[in-house]
Amino acid sequence: MTRKKASEPAVSPAAVYAHKHFAPRASAGMVARDRLLQGLAAAADVRIVVLQAPAGHGKSTTLLQIKQGCEARGVPTAWLTLDDADNEPR
Repeated sequence: MTRKKASEPAVSPAAVYAHKHFAPRASAGMVARDRLLQGLAAAADVRIVVLQAPAGHGKSTTLLQIKQGCEARGVPTAWLTLDDADNEPR
């Protein structure tokens, strides 16, 4: 049996943050954001889009629908969830 050194983390940092790389599950009653999605599709040539709204206004739902639409067209996607704790340098 080998012992870990006190300086070695018990869990790898990658494992601690793995949950941040998964999109939330779509809910059965998810409201389609058709108008917003059409506007984003029309702006397909822009380099960056900022989606900003107060909590509970459907940002994650909209981004999930964008992600699903991209994947349906064969466009690779990624997801990263950030929260207040990610605002501090490590």
